[in-house]
Amino acid sequence: MDRTKVMELADRVGGLFRLCVLLQKRVAELVAGSPKLVDTRETNPIRIAMLEVEADAIDLVDLSEEEIANLEAQSQMATDEAELLEALRSRMTRGMTLPAVDTGAGGGGYGAGGGGGAEDSDDDD
Repeated sequence: MDRTKVMELADRVGGLFRLCVLLQKRVAELVAGSPKLVDTRETNPIRIAMLEVEADAIDLVDLSEEEIANLEAQSQMATDEAELLEALRSRMTRGMTLPAVDTGAGGGGYGAGGGGGAEDSDDDD
């Protein structure tokens, strides 16, 4: 579904946040085995839910202020968790690359005595 259609659906239900909540709840119902409310051969539950919104077959019951606050808090926690995981991944990646850059005295990881590299031939001169 294109962006224009999504925005039309969001306007129909009262905004993007409400559309997301409605789709999430309906997709969960479809995955749990609820029957489709529109006649379609579509098998993707997200697309089915969007078709149901488009056909006015489903609507979001107004949420209480507490439910809205809980959903927004969950959304913020997910965002915070994603940022934390990215920071940890970045730190771990940096930690992994530092030893690889610091190879010591040109040994190239082949152990003491080298491997007959340029350092050895310079010593003979």
